[in-house]
Amino acid sequence: MTMPRAVIFGIDGADWLLLDPLLSEGALPHLMALRARSAFANLTCTWPAHTAPGWASLLTARYPGRHGVYQFFSTQEADYGARITTSAELGPDTVFDWLGARGWTSGIVNVPMTHPPRRVLGYQITWPLANTLRFSDPPELLGELARTGAHFKSDLACMYRGDLAYVEEAIRNVEDRKRSVLRLLATRPTDAVMVVVTELDRVAHHYWHFSDPGHPAWTAEGASLYRDAIRRTCIAIDAMLGAVVAAAPDAVVVVVSDHGMGPGFEDLSVNRWLEETGFLATKPRGEAPDGSAASWFRDGEREIDWDRTRAYCPVPGSSAINVNLRGPCVDSGDCGEGGACVEGRCVAGPGTPGGLGERCVEGPDCSSGVCGADGDDHFCTEACTPGVGGVCPSDFSCRAAEDGSGVCWPKAGGCCGVAGGAATPIPWAAATPLVLGLLGMLALGRRRRG
Repeated sequence: MTMPRAVIFGIDGADWLLLDPLLSEGALPHLMALRARSAFANLTCTWPAHTAPGWASLLTARYPGRHGVYQFFSTQEADYGARITTSAELGPDTVFDWLGARGWTSGIVNVPMTHPPRRVLGYQITWPLANTLRFSDPPELLGELARTGAHFKSDLACMYRGDLAYVEEAIRNVEDRKRSVLRLLATRPTDAVMVVVTELDRVAHHYWHFSDPGHPAWTAEGASLYRDAIRRTCIAIDAMLGAVVAAAPDAVVVVVSDHGMGPGFEDLSVNRWLEETGFLATKPRGEAPDGSAASWFRDGEREIDWDRTRAYCPVPGSSAINVNLRGPCVDSGDCGEGGACVEGRCVAGPGTPGGLGERCVEGPDCSSGVCGADGDDHFCTEACTPGVGGVCPSDFSCRAAEDGSGVCWPKAGGCCGVAGGAATPIPWAAATPLVLGLLGMLALGRRRRG
């Protein structure tokens, strides 16, 4: 049986400031043993310090400004909708494509921003942001695990939902993840394996104040019940790490995190600030939501008045402010030279740099931030609603994805064709994750306020 040559073990929401006290008291023996024989360091995390851009940057060796992922939702929706960010935003290549080009097979388990599954040499259990039963490739993989007592829940099904008893569920989830990964290591050998555990991030978000007497939300009663929630979760993850390392004794092991955690004392409502400074306007909320705008643009009895709004924060937590440049359109003639109309919004059209249907290598090559891929064809795309006529320009059709989303894609023989030169060579920076794996670097991210 082929044993893994490389294992990437991701811990969402970890840093040395959180882990060092536990290491000092001997609570994390497996991580301590690994660190004792490895290189380790602090790495600066992405900005924003968020799960979505963090793991997207690790997978692509590109900063968010190059891959375009800033949040779980798109920050560039001209209709102000809530479009979930998918693996399509990562561009045409990731570390698993580079490994596959060298003949390496990969097992990908619970890695954020990997849904829907992309074509890789190996298997995947992805990280969907919408409810679905189809989050593995091959599709039968989930059933195979369930039949052997190693059932794998989607990460979305393991979320905190307001019940403080969640910490017990989180620890059980880690145990279940361990069982599933060990089963995969035994039955589906690959050259490289990457698994991400997200329970620490959630527990730290919701239980931090119980272990921090300096936090304004700390109470003696709460501390008596939950002060050890983060510690117990770390211990469970350490046990999983030890089991995975033992099952892959000859592998180079990389332990990595997307960001750290820390106490948060202040909240800033960017859209409320923009309203106070005159850049954003609101109006009384109607009986029905205003068009397809996302729910976070409504607050109580008021909603954003888009006709009078010049700037707005597109998605909570995205650390972004968008500027309104154009209004709605009926057809491409409303959008001026070089423009195209997609579902009532003016976008950069064919023939303009980064416009719809132009060839691309990665998201930032496109004005939409989305470089769609279908085999060797890579085109700048725009989001659309499948099954609705006339939402894309005449030379395009709205192609549906497995998750129900859609993109405007050139029709066969349409505006852009499929002929063209070779793709842009992968820059040297693209080899970064592979180099980290070969060096066996143990790298954990900078802390985030949460």
